[in-house]
Amino acid sequence: MSISRDIVYYAFIKGVGVLYWMLLIKLSALHLNPEEFGYFSIAFSISTVVAILWTGWQSSSLLRFYHEDSDKLLLYKTLVNGLVRSAIWVSLGWLIVFALVKLISTDVNFKIVLLAFPLSVAYGLHLFVVNMLRIKRDLKKILLLNIVQALIVIGMFITLVDYYNWAAAVMALILAYSLSLFAARHKSSLIKSALTHLKNEKFKKKLMSYGLPVVSIGIISQLLSTSDLLILKMYGYVEEVGIYSANYNIAEKSIFAILAIIVSAFVPIIYKKSTLPDFNIRKEIRKINVFFLVIAIPFVVAIWFLAPQLSALFLEERYISGGFIIPLVSVAGIFVGVASFYSEVFTLAEKTRVLAKIYLAALIVNIALNLLFVKNFGMIAAVYSTVFSYLLLMIFIFFQSRKYD
Repeated sequence: MSISRDIVYYAFIKGVGVLYWMLLIKLSALHLNPEEFGYFSIAFSISTVVAILWTGWQSSSLLRFYHEDSDKLLLYKTLVNGLVRSAIWVSLGWLIVFALVKLISTDVNFKIVLLAFPLSVAYGLHLFVVNMLRIKRDLKKILLLNIVQALIVIGMFITLVDYYNWAAAVMALILAYSLSLFAARHKSSLIKSALTHLKNEKFKKKLMSYGLPVVSIGIISQLLSTSDLLILKMYGYVEEVGIYSANYNIAEKSIFAILAIIVSAFVPIIYKKSTLPDFNIRKEIRKINVFFLVIAIPFVVAIWFLAPQLSALFLEERYISGGFIIPLVSVAGIFVGVASFYSEVFTLAEKTRVLAKIYLAALIVNIALNLLFVKNFGMIAAVYSTVFSYLLLMIFIFFQSRKYD
């Protein structure tokens, strides 16, 4: 299967994902006010961080070492063993947070914590299973899974929103992501054997030394895009959280969708090619970067001119005051795209700790700018802080990657 065919498959896969997220945003704008939409956004953001914390090193190690390691069964058993053991610690952490929030916080915050845990479990399993299917290039199964998930999310949200408000969206996603377990080819006996498996500690340390910095990168990336929401809420911009998140999501599901399609097709193949003697990582990255920019730049230009119409099309009038966010975030998507491709230089060189430090520096800049300016300028300061942080991220990664190619 060629990379061009992979891209076609990933285009369909991502297209389905973008479609049902856009429909979910549209339906949420119809049924939820900006404050309620903000609660949903915060719950999903928390769940994403926990999901990455739980399954991140396993998912990234699977992608990185599947083609390199000859003992596939040992690889799977070690990763599943890590999933099960990590789940215990995540569950204990959630119980502690759950108890604290129940004692000292409000009903709304309690509901966020209550729903975020099952969503993070379902989403974490989904990420691991999809990566397992990606590395095996079973793209038809991923596409089918996405279609079923889309039908469940939209149908369940429409059915439950009048009864459960913003929680209906979370409940729909929990059920949809849980279906990922049925897409895994491996039998349940694999989990049982993983629990009793005598681990190769040296091999596990190799996976974790690579994967744990990738986990921190994933968490930092999520915080780069969502810390704005928390700081807006901290400074009392309660409704603006929902307005900001809704418009941010429209931009993210457009330009970031193009990036996701290309990255999803590119990464598994580039890892497989990396075992060849004449492999040149920068040459491969330059080719894929040109491909990305040829598609992305005209797309961003179109979004820049059509942003007011996009905001009005997918959102209600109470949300469109944040329409200026869409073109700015789409520009940030260009920076993220270039940074993502050159990040593979670090992953192949197994220098993910260096990459994590670069992401952390960008996050610190983003939070500092938000704390300095959001109080007085609200959403405008939040979005410009994000764009500037992604620009710095791209510059740092591009120049630092030269040391490891």
